[in-house]
Amino acid sequence: MSNEAAFAVVAGSGEFPFDMLRYDHCYPLDCTDAEQLAEDKFDYRFVIVARDGGEFHPERWKSFTWRLVGQSKHRAAIELLKVSCIQKSKEGEKNGTS
Repeated sequence: MSNEAAFAVVAGSGEFPFDMLRYDHCYPLDCTDAEQLAEDKFDYRFVIVARDGGEFHPERWKSFTWRLVGQSKHRAAIELLKVSCIQKSKEGEKNGTS
C-alpha cells in the first residue's frame, strides 16, 4: 500500500455516509468539508475527502446514494474539480436543469 495521499470529491444529498470514512480510511480535507458533513441533508453537496494511500471504493459510495465524482493524487486538481462541480450545479439550478 502506498503512503502517497489521495483525494476525492464525493457528492450527494441526504445523510452523509459516515461509515464510508471508516471503510475508505479517509477524512474530510479541511474544516469547510467537515462542516458540510452535517449540512442540511436535503441539500446536494460536494465534499473533498482525503486518505493516505490506497484506493477509494466508488461502488460502495453508490450503495449509500452518494457518488465519487473524481479522484486524484493532486490536491489542487481535486479542489478545482470541486469548484467546477459547484459552479455547474448552480448553473443547472438557474437553468432549471438541476
